[in-house]
Amino acid sequence: MPDRVRLTVPSEERSLALVEAVTARYGESLAIPADETAALAATARDLVRLTLEHAYPGDPSGEIELSLYLVDRRVQMDVHDWGRPLSSAGGELGALPAELQEIASRADDLRLINLGADGKRLVLTKAVSAAADTGPEAHDFGAPAGRPHADSDDLRDRMVIRDATQTDSEAISQLLYENYHLTYGHPDFYRPRWVAEQLGAGALLSSLAEVGGEVIGHHAIMREEGCSSAETGVAVVHPAYRGLGVFNRIFDHTLDRAEESGLDAVWGRAVTVHPYSQRSEHSHGYRDTALMLGSVPAKMTMTGVDGSAAGRRTASLLEFRVLRPSDRSAIVPERYSALLQGAYANVGLRLSPPGRPVDPGGDLISVANDQTRATGYVTVTGWDPPAFAKALRHLLACQCEVIYADLDLQSGVATDEAVERLREIGFFYAGLVLHGARGHDFLRMQRMNAENIELEQIVCDSEFAQQILAAVLEDRTDVER
Repeated sequence: MPDRVRLTVPSEERSLALVEAVTARYGESLAIPADETAALAATARDLVRLTLEHAYPGDPSGEIELSLYLVDRRVQMDVHDWGRPLSSAGGELGALPAELQEIASRADDLRLINLGADGKRLVLTKAVSAAADTGPEAHDFGAPAGRPHADSDDLRDRMVIRDATQTDSEAISQLLYENYHLTYGHPDFYRPRWVAEQLGAGALLSSLAEVGGEVIGHHAIMREEGCSSAETGVAVVHPAYRGLGVFNRIFDHTLDRAEESGLDAVWGRAVTVHPYSQRSEHSHGYRDTALMLGSVPAKMTMTGVDGSAAGRRTASLLEFRVLRPSDRSAIVPERYSALLQGAYANVGLRLSPPGRPVDPGGDLISVANDQTRATGYVTVTGWDPPAFAKALRHLLACQCEVIYADLDLQSGVATDEAVERLREIGFFYAGLVLHGARGHDFLRMQRMNAENIELEQIVCDSEFAQQILAAVLEDRTDVER
């Protein structure tokens, strides 16, 4: 059984047994302990029973939808109905009605969300002590909902989309913790002081969704000094509000801010364990340029839990949206010329005839170590074999499981000689990076230093992404011969 399940049942008493059985089987399939699985099944039955009694009294023609999914060892139950309204006590974000208080005592969080003409949802979250979790990196907010309620007018009228300020830093950190505890891939966002500093300096441009004064969604532009492009991400929507169109509205606001900021491009990393995050970014104008094997860390085992198995590092697609198109002049190596020209064309850029090499300025070799992801980056603007070897040794000593080498396409460093030297020591094609350091473009190559990297179950939604995948795997095989 998958980690996400949706069940629709008629508003009849006999549906309760099915709800309980499916929830129990769901818990068993995810290796949730038997006592906790039994408690989850009983809770699901009670939530649906309450909905049956209050939403459809004496009416067997209604529908009740139960959704179950697991993120970061927490199960969320959504019970959605289109029957009689149920009032909150003290407002939507206030106290629950008396009928729900006992069920709420069994959960970490329980909310009643009224959706106006689209009914209402009871959303319950409960932590479990062990489970075969997919982890936060794999969760996607662009996944299609089961019913066309994403643009509920009622919720749209009450939701506020706005720029974050320094005073929002604690709410942003708490939202991430509410969703993922301490497992998210950008750990600095758990530090409100750091978030406030970045917001104040303009290095972080966060967009928020707010309902009734509570921050329920976040999406950010993360600027890096010296780069004319920036990463978009840290997409977080409160579990109770997923599937309601929140993420798309924040995303649109983020892109408006990117246009106003003067950036030449924005980019994101889409996971390849499913197609949904890729589709979400594609729908907002992002296009694939590179495939980075092993860039998403394996889910770590829970300390003190026997029998839990570590996962595998998975790939991500690098996707760019060009905000200010212009012809690009690049000096590309013959081996990867066709691939790079195809990547430029895929994002709508024309590669003009190469000009004279640009003076790179500064250090010829620079190194970055992303300890959270156990990945390393070497940026090469001038070919210096001893300096590159030193940088590689440093990242290997830091136990980087994947290392990416970026060769400057404007400085002329991406020569056939440099490419062949890198291939000799295990690097192979990854793709194109646009508007990086000093506004230059880069050929990205990659080297794997771990065995637990997924190479077979890689989902690429677009035809061009599938072409990149084929080229990457073929080049890897050629390098390792």
